[in-house]
Amino acid sequence: MKKMALFLAVIMVLGALTSCVKISINKEKEQLEPIAEEVPSIEKHDTGYLDKYNDVVDVEYSPLSIAPEVRDYTIAPDLSNVANIKAFGEFTEEQKEALVNNGFFIAPTSIDSSESEFAMDLSQQLFYVYESNEYKNIPSFVTTDSVLHMYHIFYDNFLKSLEEQVLHEKLVAMTKGLLAESINQYELLNDGQVKDLALKNCALFGTELLVLKEALPENMPEKAAETAGEEFSKIQNEAAGISEITGLMVDYSQFKPRGHYTKSEKLQEYFKGVMLFGQMGYFTKDDEGIREDLVGMSFLMTDAVYKNKELYKLWSDIFEPINFLVEAADDLGPKEYAKVLYGIYGEKPDLDNVLDKKLISIAVKEIEALPGPEIADFKGHSFRLMPQRAVIDSTWMQRLLDVADPGKPSNRPIYSGLDIMAALGSETAKELQLNDENNKKWDLYPERLDEVINKVSTMEDKDWQKNLYRGWIWTIKELAQEFGEGYPKFMQNEAWRKKDLNSGMGSWMELKHDTVLYGKQPIAEAGGGGYREIPKAYVEPNIRVYEKLSWLIEFTKKNLESRQMLPEYLGDNLDRFKDIVDNLVIASDLELKNQPLTADLYDFLNFIGGSMERISLRFVNEESTYWSLLDEGDRDMAIAVDLMQVPENTWGLDPGEFLSVGVGNAHEIFVIYPVGDELQIGRGAVFSYREFLNGERITNEEWREKLKNEPKYGIPYWMEDSIYDVKSEIPYPEVNY
Repeated sequence: MKKMALFLAVIMVLGALTSCVKISINKEKEQLEPIAEEVPSIEKHDTGYLDKYNDVVDVEYSPLSIAPEVRDYTIAPDLSNVANIKAFGEFTEEQKEALVNNGFFIAPTSIDSSESEFAMDLSQQLFYVYESNEYKNIPSFVTTDSVLHMYHIFYDNFLKSLEEQVLHEKLVAMTKGLLAESINQYELLNDGQVKDLALKNCALFGTELLVLKEALPENMPEKAAETAGEEFSKIQNEAAGISEITGLMVDYSQFKPRGHYTKSEKLQEYFKGVMLFGQMGYFTKDDEGIREDLVGMSFLMTDAVYKNKELYKLWSDIFEPINFLVEAADDLGPKEYAKVLYGIYGEKPDLDNVLDKKLISIAVKEIEALPGPEIADFKGHSFRLMPQRAVIDSTWMQRLLDVADPGKPSNRPIYSGLDIMAALGSETAKELQLNDENNKKWDLYPERLDEVINKVSTMEDKDWQKNLYRGWIWTIKELAQEFGEGYPKFMQNEAWRKKDLNSGMGSWMELKHDTVLYGKQPIAEAGGGGYREIPKAYVEPNIRVYEKLSWLIEFTKKNLESRQMLPEYLGDNLDRFKDIVDNLVIASDLELKNQPLTADLYDFLNFIGGSMERISLRFVNEESTYWSLLDEGDRDMAIAVDLMQVPENTWGLDPGEFLSVGVGNAHEIFVIYPVGDELQIGRGAVFSYREFLNGERITNEEWREKLKNEPKYGIPYWMEDSIYDVKSEIPYPEVNY
């Protein structure tokens, strides 16, 4: 991992792009209402250079023209016309019926009880199914799930390495610097009220140091140290309560590390530290009027950030990369507040005047003229030192929730993964949701759902191509389409549409897991023996998924390289990943044109499991040689994450519980497909999407323990009939050279 640390460290070079002067006034200022004459006028400076970091390297997306012409075929009731059916052993009557009627079925992974050296637990990773196929000399059915899962492995581990090896250290340094600046403010201020605000900011940064397991400085004001200790205790207790610093309600359960943040002490510290700066909101107003104290604290923090170039650089180095990796901020932060502060109070403001009635009134007016939050917009404008991100799917889902008010329970307290797929264009998901009795309790739901669907449908490619998060969702969108004449028969039925819902939501869940810290919530070895003939594999011919994923991989590589954030070995590994996906495009195109695959393609597909494992392994650990040598947290694909907390509602759900989603262990899919003039059956791997309510925010470790006792836990009702009993063991072939 030394190379990763070395290459990620060059992120510091980006300081040249973001080193700044004290003030930040740009043309947006001209659109605001004029400042009163009493306010000192200052020169407006061009701050366009601040946006340079966010420049995106465009990558061309050139999809193929698709005119599917797969020949029609009939599956014999006894499966007698499936050429290689005997190689798969026995099927139950229900499984046979599904193969005849739908052309496929899904089941939990089968157990290999043999003593073969190639025996493995297929449930831990999708690529294990393909490696097992190679050893048993049966064809692979390569799924969209398997390559989407590989992108998750890259993305999650890239974020983890960046946070653990670079950003944690910067967070510590920034916090120490901001605390020192806040103590200095406290000591120099004369106005008693403003001095108290500086003291509270000292407490905030003191709390952050405690979270990061750093000692408080010797010159820490006693009262601030006491408040920091009390706030730290509330964070450790993870229960909702009133903040000692802002006096506002804070959901401290959000501070429970989840996702990849449970994998090391340093990641847990980083999670809590960034969460503190994101959860602690300084609102401009409450029911009583302007919150002068919170606005004043925000201005003091902003001046502390901008007063010292090194502190601004540290803040920017932590904050800015997430704009591309995830999404832009939902709430306001130091950049926006700096424009207001220095525009109204002057280039070198007298901080003793920060609570001046006239100036702060004008300041709040300017702040509220800025774009408001898209998520939980009813709370109004607020300042966050590290604002959470307005991830695009959460902005859609906010529109599909009925917000509870005092005395008025919510008629739609939670959303579902089906809402996501409906928004992306799935008619099956929309129908399931409109027929759900709970959804009928909110009269506005059909109208709001159509509103969101229409909004998403009008998005252009450029709207999706802004960052990695959107690019991932854009790829998943292709799993919301329906397939008609000319496509393989197994893709033309309702069961396949539900399979695609499961696939899309499985990948979406992995995205939510990977970005749990940043997204704002609405409220093994390759190779075996040789065989006489290479099996005739098949690729799930959803070309657009592979094309967009190929684009996303290239977009990722080019933009991380332009930011000097990508180690050479990771860039090479992304190239290998893209080669796999591009070959799936070629294979799918040939299949849909009813043309034979080349010998090279069949050879590639036969060994695809080993290729997937090698690439995935290097995404996790550059130096490890076997997947089985990774720790359990990296080996096992089963993960879960909370999406939102349940409010008072009319659905009978327990308020305070958490809507959560997960993926279980790998499932198998058996599919009958045409190869020339005959039919073949192949085996592939798919996600097992889960959705459930939980009494607390859930970690991956807790989720895996739950699955050991209840392996079917959380399977959605609409998917239950599509999952069959475990397929009997597939025998090893007798001939092995």
